[in-house]
Amino acid sequence: MERSDTPAKPLPANWNRVGYIAFTLAGILFTFWGSDRTQGPMFMALALVFDPYDQSVPWNERPRWVKLLLIGHLGLAAALLGYVMAR
Repeated sequence: MERSDTPAKPLPANWNRVGYIAFTLAGILFTFWGSDRTQGPMFMALALVFDPYDQSVPWNERPRWVKLLLIGHLGLAAALLGYVMAR
């Protein structure tokens, strides 16, 4: 078998976007259909670690809609924590 010196192509997917979506869906599922509902807000808050947008852009230079979406996501995680604690 012959070995090729062709470099490997980089993965086209943005893995941060995949992690963000996966943790957000896990947060929603654990909050409303899980046996331990306190894990839902935790997953929602951890989804923010996987910033799905361009990380090379500083916070002050990001578009307003990106800032509002991320702050809204944080507010949703806090609201879910309040919902779980009140039940």
